[in-house]
Amino acid sequence: MRINGLGDDIVDLFGMNIFRRHDPQAAAGDPFDWASATITAQFMALQVTGHSDVFGQVRVSNTPWKVEGARVKPSPRPRDGEIQPIKDYTTMLYPRFEVEQLGTTVDTGNTVVRLESRVAMAPPVGDVSRTTQSYALYDGDGRQVGELLAADIEIGALLHHVPVTSARVPAELAELLA
Repeated sequence: MRINGLGDDIVDLFGMNIFRRHDPQAAAGDPFDWASATITAQFMALQVTGHSDVFGQVRVSNTPWKVEGARVKPSPRPRDGEIQPIKDYTTMLYPRFEVEQLGTTVDTGNTVVRLESRVAMAPPVGDVSRTTQSYALYDGDGRQVGELLAADIEIGALLHHVPVTSARVPAELAELLA
């Protein structure tokens, strides 16, 4: 992360996220199996915290009033007799950074941060998703005050899973994940 007037630093953050995973779906006409299934999830909460010698304490949360989520979708289907396919995994969220030395919270405005990886299971425990670009950071008045140079998210462990059979993909989330 880079904050104008403060500098650059890498901040290791630790914490938790809560998401609502939707039932896997296969495209019309495809068999329902790992190779063809798409799984979406809606972010409900993200709370991670870390410390930087440059920024002091940094807390990152999601933006609950914006549509955020993740999607595991098919890669090209393997030919018969080939091994189980790896799938494309994309996380899309609007992170908010509370930076102690800045004395305020900054975010990416209306730009969704996209993290991508390839996975062999869902949920992707142990997976590391990465950004492929940097993102401008803005203060509450809309002034650019820095830049998110890069970000990684690692799914460390699945602590608890409660099946929610009534979970449906909201239209806004489906549009974001399309």
